[in-house]
This record gives sequence, C-alpha cells and structure tokens, in this order.
Amino acid sequence: MILLPQQSSFSLNDYDLFIRYVDSRAQAQTLVFWSDRESETGQMWCPDCVQMEATLIDLMASSPTKAWENLIYVYVGQREEWRSSTNKFRSEPWNVDRIPTVLKVAPKAQGLESLKDRVGSISLSRIVEEDANDKEQLAKYLVN
Repeated sequence: MILLPQQSSFSLNDYDLFIRYVDSRAQAQTLVFWSDRESETGQMWCPDCVQMEATLIDLMASSPTKAWENLIYVYVGQREEWRSSTNKFRSEPWNVDRIPTVLKVAPKAQGLESLKDRVGSISLSRIVEEDANDKEQLAKYLVN
C-alpha cells in the first residue's frame, strides 16, 4: 500500500467536525473526495480513487510545492454508504456525485462568508474522475 504524506483527513463519521474545520479556515483549501479503504486490504474500493492516489503521490514526489499543504482528504464512505442518496457529501455545499472529486474552497472574503458561497465561487472549482486522474490536468488544477 502506498501512503500519501500526512495531511488533514476526515471520514463520513467525522462529517460535523469536517464542516467546522473547513468553515473555520480563512485561507483557500483543496478537498480530495475519494473512497474509504477496505479494512481487509487497506486499498480504496474505488479503482479510479486508487489510480488518483498513485497519480497524486507521483506529483508530490516530482513537484515539491506549497499546494500540497492545503490538501484535505475526505473519505466518502464504504461502497454502500457512498451509493446511498443520503450520503452527506452528495448534498450542499459539496454536491459530490462522482469520485474521485477534487474541489476548491475559496478563502473567506467580503461576500464569501458562507461555506456554500465559498465552495461555488471559484471558476472551474472541481475536477472529477478522468480529469482528476490525468497527471497534467491534476497538476495544473492543484497549483492554480
């Protein structure tokens, strides 16, 4: 199992803590939504998420940048939890419908106080699945 450098991470069980954490930070943040890991194997159950993790590790190794410091990993649940229409990450302000999804949260500013406004305010505020697995697109998205 390949491991990413330790960053802030949250699971479906930490949802309320996750909301408070993201809302309390004034600076821009980048959230990586992907599947939980299976307890038996330690691997994510989502093949696209496994691929993105490897791509992200490769990017981090080849391009040291401060962009990695603001990454927050969000584990959306096991397969059954993710498929449920009541999964909290499927609703506002996140509206995640496919994983992996990488989503930017704008910094707090005049007119951007609510988390909903901060999530939706950045042009091209998310990349999903295939784009998140494309090394060049992911690198460009993360450093801009």
